[in-house]
Amino acid sequence: TLGTYTVKGLTYDEEKGGFYRDYKNDGLKFHFTAETGGKKTMDGDYSFNPEKNNNILVKYNGNKVEDIVNTFQMGAMPFAIVTKFDTNSSGITSVTNDEKSNKINDGKIYNIYGQVVGEDYKGIVIINGKKYLKR
Repeated sequence: TLGTYTVKGLTYDEEKGGFYRDYKNDGLKFHFTAETGGKKTMDGDYSFNPEKNNNILVKYNGNKVEDIVNTFQMGAMPFAIVTKFDTNSSGITSVTNDEKSNKINDGKIYNIYGQVVGEDYKGIVIINGKKYLKR
């Protein structure tokens, strides 16, 4: 996990076709772990390599974000890491109320912790979705 960082100051770069920012000189540090065969091979704090590009490119199609590509290289690592974010979401297409699975009107008595209790229970109870005080 690299954590979170808000990259500010993106400017439009016509050659790259989107909003771009190189953040290699922002002084960022992050904790990075890696494992091979169940054994930790890296576990420490690292900085981005200031001699390499560490950047983000955000491309739009009208008002919709079409593509986000983040490229960074840490420390003396011999290669860059490229992350591409999927901007397509499946979303919720429909919501249905299935009466068979709707347990709110089951007639059972529940305490405020959602546990089924008996008729002799004293205190706040929930019956068919409504709260009552039983004395």
